[in-house]
Amino acid sequence: MKKNNLLLLLIMSFSMIGLMVSAHDIEVPNADGITIYYKYIKNGTELAVTCRGAEPHDYDNEYNDRVVIPEEVTLNGQTLKTTVIEDGAFSHCYTLNSVVIPNSVTRIGHDAFYKSFNMESVVIGNSVESIGNIAFHGCHDIHSIIIPNSTKAIGESAFGICYYLTSVTIGNSVKRIGSFAFANCRDLKDMYCYAEQVPEIGNDIFSYSNYKNATLHVPASSVGAYQAAEQWKDFKEIVALPAQDDYRPMVEEGKVWKVGFYGSGNPVQHIESFYFDGDTIIDGKACKQMMSQHYYGPDASEDTSISQLSPLSYVGAWYEEDKKVYTYDTTNKQFVLMYDFSVDANDTLQINQDDFYVIGPRQTGGLRGFKGVYRDVWWLAEEGPNYSPSWLEGVGSTDGPTTNVYSGYVDPLRFLMSCTVDDEVIYFNDEYEDGATPEGTNANKHRFDFTHTTKTRPKAPSMGGKERPKGVESADTQSLNGEYNQQQLSIHLDPLIETYVVCITNESNEVVYEKTINTVNIVGLSIDISSYAKGRYTATVENCNESFVGEFEVQTTGIETIRNKKQDARTYIYNLQGQRIRSLQKGLNIVNGQKVYVK
Repeated sequence: MKKNNLLLLLIMSFSMIGLMVSAHDIEVPNADGITIYYKYIKNGTELAVTCRGAEPHDYDNEYNDRVVIPEEVTLNGQTLKTTVIEDGAFSHCYTLNSVVIPNSVTRIGHDAFYKSFNMESVVIGNSVESIGNIAFHGCHDIHSIIIPNSTKAIGESAFGICYYLTSVTIGNSVKRIGSFAFANCRDLKDMYCYAEQVPEIGNDIFSYSNYKNATLHVPASSVGAYQAAEQWKDFKEIVALPAQDDYRPMVEEGKVWKVGFYGSGNPVQHIESFYFDGDTIIDGKACKQMMSQHYYGPDASEDTSISQLSPLSYVGAWYEEDKKVYTYDTTNKQFVLMYDFSVDANDTLQINQDDFYVIGPRQTGGLRGFKGVYRDVWWLAEEGPNYSPSWLEGVGSTDGPTTNVYSGYVDPLRFLMSCTVDDEVIYFNDEYEDGATPEGTNANKHRFDFTHTTKTRPKAPSMGGKERPKGVESADTQSLNGEYNQQQLSIHLDPLIETYVVCITNESNEVVYEKTINTVNIVGLSIDISSYAKGRYTATVENCNESFVGEFEVQTTGIETIRNKKQDARTYIYNLQGQRIRSLQKGLNIVNGQKVYVK
């Protein structure tokens, strides 16, 4: 009997050892061939991602580089959804670089990615309701995290010791944030919290973080509540998030983009200008036709590849609907998506099998030379996340209007120099000078400063209902300046965020230009002065609170400028059929991308 009992005990012991050897039920490779370990949950109707072995430490560093967790797994003819990341599933994966958690997952367990030191990015699917304690604790290299609107609870020290975390976005459903959740995030600069009700928080959720030097972005209606709430009130600045309906369309009549080419010097010697010229209807959609014009400065390279570029070319038909921007593909006879400004923060775009992009929250005030709303975009490459060009509402990409993730083409050799609508400048890159276009090369630019006068101020300054954007100084602390040459007058309006009247008068005090502008979303004016008569002019920018006055001088008349253009060897003249001609003809001509009528 004792022998039988001993034999039974040994059998049970070995059985238990066998059970302890593996915590997973199945192992299935994902689309990249990386084996992921799962266990059955909810009576075998769903799957949880788990660790290999009985304990998380049994196989440290099991995953490397990038891991994309599939939404569902098909095995032996049965398809099950992945709904849970179990406790410790990816902990101590020291060479894990990035993770994509699918939208099917509803819970991330405790210490799920604990001490995965080198992980730089994580995409959290838009169904996750809870993030466990120390889930991402010690993931030093994560720079940005977006917690979706579905999340209600963030566990204790969930993102503790994420040293290089600079930006955190918290969705609008969060109710509870545990103690030390963002402790030791020493590089924190911006936190975007969309919860209208201040979340319940534990102790010291920001202890030893940089939050006292960071900006907290919250719904406009909740700014006061956060300013009065413990811990939250200690942020250096608490500002309102952009209004969701504050949207500027990208496809607008009169819009012009200047795109420079890296390596062509500064002043830039090779510039491509994009602009809308004419309307058309395709498949019932009212479209604007985009053209592009290449300009070359006097010191431009004679490289063969550059010389083969067509000076003037047709880009395509564009239209915009519901914050989505499309262009017409003439080869496949269909519209293709170029930008989708309606996407939510943390939306993941899978452009093809291998390319994943994550869209950040709507932001204002953090991009030099732009006052509007923009979104950061990250490309999750196998070697780690790469920062892709930002999307600017009303502008497109910081690489120019035609290169972005949807087109599958991001050009590292191009950069956006400016974007204007008629004479309003909505984006301006002041690091580079124009050395190629006629207005940039015809004469050296002259700078002038405005004299600032403060009038009687009202008790509550008028800002059109807007908060002063982060980084935009009061006009009291920074005056205006302008630049001009024979072609163009530029007035830089960065410090201003109110409504002003801009007026230009000549020596006889006659008004030659007058316009009312709202400087909330524009950074400058670019005014054509090529037809102005020779003499001195006064430019005034004023409202009921203050005025700025500056003077500039025009040396040549508009007629002389046109004559000089005709003598310019790099002037490109085309007829309406797109054929290059040697000289201006009667009727309508296209000169360097601009329409010129000759009687």
